[in-house]
Amino acid sequence: VMVSDINFLGAKNVPAEDLKAVMATQEGGYLSFITSTGTYREEAFQRDLQIIQMAYFDRGYINVRVDKPTVTLSPDKRRISITIRVDEGESFKVGKLDFSGDLLVGKDVLHARMQSKEAETFNRSLLAKDIQAITDIYYDQGYAYANITPVTAVDAEAKTIDLTFDVAKGAQVTIERIDITGNTKTRDKVIRRQLRVFE
Repeated sequence: VMVSDINFLGAKNVPAEDLKAVMATQEGGYLSFITSTGTYREEAFQRDLQIIQMAYFDRGYINVRVDKPTVTLSPDKRRISITIRVDEGESFKVGKLDFSGDLLVGKDVLHARMQSKEAETFNRSLLAKDIQAITDIYYDQGYAYANITPVTAVDAEAKTIDLTFDVAKGAQVTIERIDITGNTKTRDKVIRRQLRVFE
């Protein structure tokens, strides 16, 4: 079954073209019978509905709702038309950025690592990168089980989200043993001299 067209209802602030660009499900064209572009796959389409929601999260629309789509089959049963209804809600900005818990470095150091900025549009993808940036600081100091939890406080009137990154560093981990295999022509100690980590 070929997808003849994909329509969005309620998508006012995010262009339909931008939403279609991130979807795996694509509209078929003249060459679809050669390239298989436009072929409908249920599993991929269900992922697309989540991807559409994520696209809105990256633009600050934290309350977006993607309703169950309407699928219409053509009379010859070879093509389908998909209509997706979206309730966008309001776009939110980042309010205050703060840090709590087991802090190994100053808050100014952590602030400098953040890609999310106060007063800028909230972006879920940037938030994920911020969590990873803090995690890397702790990994580099041996805290392999550090857990960073973003605690959010939503102000519906001001349309802002305060973010507090709460850190639980866990136990510090050491390297117990380094095994080197396959070195038939080079001795272990020669390789170990080049390593920057030690048992």
